[in-house]
Formats: sequence, C-alpha cells, structure tokens
Amino acid sequence: MSPEKDVIDVVNALVRSKKIISLWDEREYIFSAKEIFLCGVSFGGTAVLLAANHPKVKKVIAISPVTDWRVESKIEKLSWMKEALRESFGEAYRYKSADWDKLARGGFFNPIEKVKELPGKKIFILHAEDDLSVPVRTVKAFVKKTRSTFWLRKRGGHFSLAETTRLRTYRRLKKFLAL
Repeated sequence: MSPEKDVIDVVNALVRSKKIISLWDEREYIFSAKEIFLCGVSFGGTAVLLAANHPKVKKVIAISPVTDWRVESKIEKLSWMKEALRESFGEAYRYKSADWDKLARGGFFNPIEKVKELPGKKIFILHAEDDLSVPVRTVKAFVKKTRSTFWLRKRGGHFSLAETTRLRTYRRLKKFLAL
C-alpha cells in the first residue's frame, strides 16, 4: 500500500473524531478539525504531497521531498536505502523487497507522475541546491508542473524538520499558511 494512504487514514480519523486521548498523559482532548495542515520531510514530504488532494487538507509543507523516485540520489541509492531503513527503523517501515523495487520503476508513490492531480496552490516546498539526497532538478520539474510555492535555498543540504524552527523559515511558512 502506498505510504500516503496512512496519512490520509489519519486525516480521516481526525475529521471523524471529536476527541483524542493522549498517549503521554492519558488525558482526553476535545477538538474540531475543520482544516488540516500537513508537514513532511524527505520520505514524509513525498507522503504529504500525495495526500494534498484530501478535501480537508488546507495546506501542505514538503521539506526536501522526494518528487521522482526514478532519479537516484548521488549519495543514497535505493538499494542502500532499502537495507538502511530496515536496520534503522525496524517495523516502522514494513515492505517486501519486490514492493520496495516498485519505487525505482515509477508508477508507485511517485509525485511527479501525479502532477495533474495535485493542487499546486496548496503546496509549499523548501529545498536546497546542495541537497545530495534528493536531486534538485527533480524537485524543480515537479514545482514547474504543479505551480507549487517554492523556496529554493543555495545551501542547507537535506533539510530536517528542525529547519522550520529558524526564524527566517518560520516567517516564510507562516505567510504561506495564512493565505
């Protein structure tokens, strides 16, 4: 199953539910999810891009997202990633080798192949020119086709979620989310 379906399942659960119980302190919280904003980084950026079509998702922020799995990274080959994810995250990523290999062939969990279906006006992408994990040319092609909001930085490498806490980045994201 394509990973963005997990994100969509969570969005649907938030829309249906009116309360959640915190696993941290076991307290019950009442809420109403009228609109949902998604943020994902790298692999998670791919998932939130593909979940952008959900009617309750108002905006999506994708940081250093993979936009075309068919174009391999300079430093993270898919074959290496397959094993590294298993060793690093155990059951958090569950897949058969044959299913993982679908990424390289395209047609599965690949945003560039869904550009006509994705709402570019709801999407903000942050990427760096010196990102060696996700080729910048693939992100540029995706942005051009979707007309997404794009902030291409000269330096920064493969950004992490921590980038959102920098004042300069926070201001840009806040402005986008307020539109």
